[in-house]
Amino acid sequence: MTELLEKARAGEAEAQHNPGMRAAYGMGMERGEAEAMRWYRKAAAQGSAEAKFNLGSMYGNGEGVARDLVQAYTWFTLSQRAGSAPAAEYMGRSARSLDAEERARATALARDFALRYRPALNRP
Repeated sequence: MTELLEKARAGEAEAQHNPGMRAAYGMGMERGEAEAMRWYRKAAAQGSAEAKFNLGSMYGNGEGVARDLVQAYTWFTLSQRAGSAPAAEYMGRSARSLDAEERARATALARDFALRYRPALNRP
Protein backbone atom coordinates (compact mmCIF):
# COMPACT_ATOMS: atom_id res chain seq x y z
CA MET A 1 0.00 0.00 0.00
CA THR A 2 2.87 2.38 0.77
CA GLU A 3 4.35 1.94 -2.73
CA LEU A 4 0.93 2.57 -4.26
CA LEU A 5 0.47 5.80 -2.29
CA GLU A 6 3.94 6.94 -3.32
CA LYS A 7 3.03 6.41 -6.98
CA ALA A 8 -0.30 8.17 -6.43
CA ARG A 9 1.37 11.14 -4.79
CA ALA A 10 3.85 11.24 -7.68
CA GLY A 11 0.92 11.72 -10.06
CA GLU A 12 0.31 8.30 -11.65
CA ALA A 13 -3.34 8.33 -12.76
CA GLU A 14 -4.17 4.67 -12.15
CA ALA A 15 -2.28 4.72 -8.88
CA GLN A 16 -4.45 7.69 -7.88
CA HIS A 17 -7.62 5.88 -8.84
CA ASN A 18 -6.71 2.91 -6.64
CA PRO A 19 -6.66 4.78 -3.28
CA GLY A 20 -9.96 6.34 -4.32
CA MET A 21 -11.48 2.87 -4.66
CA ARG A 22 -9.88 1.73 -1.42
CA ALA A 23 -11.24 4.78 0.43
CA ALA A 24 -14.70 4.40 -1.12
CA TYR A 25 -15.00 0.80 0.05
CA GLY A 26 -12.70 0.77 3.09
CA MET A 27 -10.28 -1.72 1.55
CA GLY A 28 -6.95 -1.50 3.36
CA MET A 29 -7.63 2.03 4.55
CA GLU A 30 -10.29 3.88 6.47
CA ARG A 31 -13.52 4.25 4.52
CA GLY A 32 -14.13 7.84 3.54
CA GLU A 33 -16.12 9.26 0.67
CA ALA A 34 -14.38 12.65 0.82
CA GLU A 35 -10.99 10.92 0.51
CA ALA A 36 -12.32 8.81 -2.37
CA MET A 37 -13.51 11.96 -4.16
CA ARG A 38 -10.13 13.62 -3.65
CA TRP A 39 -8.24 10.74 -5.27
CA TYR A 40 -10.82 10.28 -8.05
CA ARG A 41 -10.53 13.97 -8.95
CA LYS A 42 -6.74 13.70 -9.19
CA ALA A 43 -6.99 10.62 -11.42
CA ALA A 44 -9.79 12.19 -13.51
CA ALA A 45 -7.65 15.26 -14.15
CA GLN A 46 -5.11 12.92 -15.74
CA GLY A 47 -7.66 11.17 -17.93
CA SER A 48 -8.77 8.09 -15.95
CA ALA A 49 -12.10 6.98 -17.42
CA GLU A 50 -12.79 4.86 -14.32
CA ALA A 51 -12.21 7.78 -11.96
CA LYS A 52 -14.56 9.96 -14.03
CA PHE A 53 -17.16 7.20 -13.97
CA ASN A 54 -16.84 6.83 -10.20
CA LEU A 55 -17.24 10.59 -9.72
CA GLY A 56 -20.42 10.44 -11.81
CA SER A 57 -21.72 7.60 -9.64
CA MET A 58 -20.91 9.45 -6.43
CA TYR A 59 -22.71 12.59 -7.63
CA GLY A 60 -25.61 10.57 -8.98
CA ASN A 61 -26.07 8.70 -5.71
CA GLY A 62 -25.18 11.56 -3.36
CA GLU A 63 -22.22 9.68 -1.90
CA GLY A 64 -19.88 12.09 -0.11
CA VAL A 65 -21.54 15.04 -1.85
CA ALA A 66 -25.04 16.38 -2.29
CA ARG A 67 -26.83 14.49 -5.06
CA ASP A 68 -26.30 16.48 -8.24
CA LEU A 69 -27.48 14.97 -11.51
CA VAL A 70 -25.91 17.77 -13.57
CA GLN A 71 -22.51 16.86 -12.13
CA ALA A 72 -23.27 13.16 -12.56
CA TYR A 73 -24.11 13.68 -16.24
CA THR A 74 -20.96 15.80 -16.64
CA TRP A 75 -18.71 13.09 -15.23
CA PHE A 76 -20.42 10.28 -17.14
CA THR A 77 -19.96 12.34 -20.33
CA LEU A 78 -16.25 12.76 -19.61
CA SER A 79 -15.91 9.08 -18.74
CA GLN A 80 -17.63 8.01 -21.95
CA ARG A 81 -15.36 10.31 -23.98
CA ALA A 82 -12.35 8.72 -22.22
CA GLY A 83 -13.45 5.27 -23.35
CA SER A 84 -15.78 3.90 -20.67
CA ALA A 85 -18.45 1.73 -22.29
CA PRO A 86 -20.83 1.67 -19.28
CA ALA A 87 -20.74 5.47 -19.00
CA ALA A 88 -23.05 5.89 -22.01
CA GLU A 89 -25.79 3.92 -20.25
CA TYR A 90 -25.41 6.02 -17.12
CA MET A 91 -25.42 9.22 -19.19
CA GLY A 92 -28.78 8.13 -20.55
CA ARG A 93 -30.16 7.42 -17.10
CA SER A 94 -28.99 10.80 -15.83
CA ALA A 95 -30.26 12.61 -18.93
CA ARG A 96 -33.80 11.36 -18.35
CA SER A 97 -33.86 13.31 -15.07
CA LEU A 98 -32.52 16.55 -16.57
CA ASP A 99 -34.24 19.22 -18.59
CA ALA A 100 -32.62 20.71 -21.71
CA GLU A 101 -31.03 23.60 -19.79
CA GLU A 102 -29.46 21.24 -17.24
CA ARG A 103 -28.10 18.98 -20.00
CA ALA A 104 -26.63 22.02 -21.74
CA ARG A 105 -25.01 23.13 -18.47
CA ALA A 106 -23.55 19.65 -17.93
CA THR A 107 -22.20 19.57 -21.48
CA ALA A 108 -20.58 22.98 -20.96
CA LEU A 109 -19.02 21.78 -17.68
CA ALA A 110 -17.61 18.72 -19.44
CA ARG A 111 -16.17 20.91 -22.21
CA ASP A 112 -14.61 23.29 -19.67
CA PHE A 113 -13.06 20.40 -17.75
CA ALA A 114 -11.63 18.89 -20.93
CA LEU A 115 -10.13 22.23 -21.97
CA ARG A 116 -8.69 22.94 -18.53
CA TYR A 117 -7.01 19.56 -18.23
CA ARG A 118 -6.02 18.98 -21.86
CA PRO A 119 -2.31 19.68 -21.21
CA ALA A 120 -2.27 17.03 -18.45
CA LEU A 121 -4.03 14.56 -20.74
CA ASN A 122 -1.48 14.99 -23.51
CA ARG A 123 1.57 14.20 -21.35
CA PRO A 124 3.61 11.17 -22.52
